[in-house]
Amino acid sequence: MAVEVVVVDIEKQVEYWRAGATEDLDTSRLLMDSDKLLPCLFFLHLATEKMIKALYCRRSGELAPRTHDLPRLVEVAGIVVSVEQRDLLSILTRYNLEGRYPMEHPSYPPKHIVSSYWDAIEELLRWFETML
Repeated sequence: MAVEVVVVDIEKQVEYWRAGATEDLDTSRLLMDSDKLLPCLFFLHLATEKMIKALYCRRSGELAPRTHDLPRLVEVAGIVVSVEQRDLLSILTRYNLEGRYPMEHPSYPPKHIVSSYWDAIEELLRWFETML
């Protein structure tokens, strides 16, 4: 019985994740501008997750892990972030879970706080992209 070997094009994986991150960041901005704050936070999380996965692929030469936990993803990707950045990643992970599995129905922060999260994540994603 022959074993089929699948060769993964890591460059295509990196570009797939990077392009998705860019699109999801744009989408999150449109949602925030439309006062759809919970979906904005969800797409902000997606953008961040995808950029980290692009970095993971670039650094490891492997497919990205199947997790949505942003602090865990930066850890396995070998990205060193500040305590403040890790805290923000933890906050976004909570909104990812709420967007997928609404259980607690948390109140989300006011728009000015969401906007500050957005600005911080945009800066973080730009920094991540320099590592690609």
